[in-house]
Amino acid sequence: MKNKLIANRYALAFIALAKVERFDDILLDIKTLREVIVLNPDNMRAISSALFPITKRLEIIKTVSVKLNVDIWKNFLELIVKKHRFEIIGDILTEIELLIMEDRNQVVVNLTIARNHSDETMGKISKLLSDFLNKEIILNLKKDQSIIGGFVAETDTILIDGSIKNNLLKFVNVKNK
Repeated sequence: MKNKLIANRYALAFIALAKVERFDDILLDIKTLREVIVLNPDNMRAISSALFPITKRLEIIKTVSVKLNVDIWKNFLELIVKKHRFEIIGDILTEIELLIMEDRNQVVVNLTIARNHSDETMGKISKLLSDFLNKEIILNLKKDQSIIGGFVAETDTILIDGSIKNNLLKFVNVKNK
């Protein structure tokens, strides 16, 4: 929880410095940073380690930031290294993504379905969720045959379980009472 609060502070500071018209580039940079640093344990360990000389860590940051589209990343990442907060870079990147999505009135919805549906049906589900949440939907689709039918939609704060499995479980619970 503490790291999430700290990550949120850094993300707010980053967004305050960033230009709204560069948000697409920032999102691409976040993807690159995740691939190069967060998902690479050796790089993460090297940059986070207090045993590794600060000059070497800053050289790695300089090398990585050359590949990024937005100029403020270099200074931002150097600051995080100097403040010994690099171990929470994954949380910071997630918070930046959430702030950009909030600014754009978007939300990520993890949608679980039992089987493939037509584009028309998926469009209806997407529209239903968009109208319910009053936001533009970004769908992460997952198939799980154990839900039998229907769908389960989940955001960070809301869970909508319209699966047949859930309805059957409710029926059994009511019947057993």
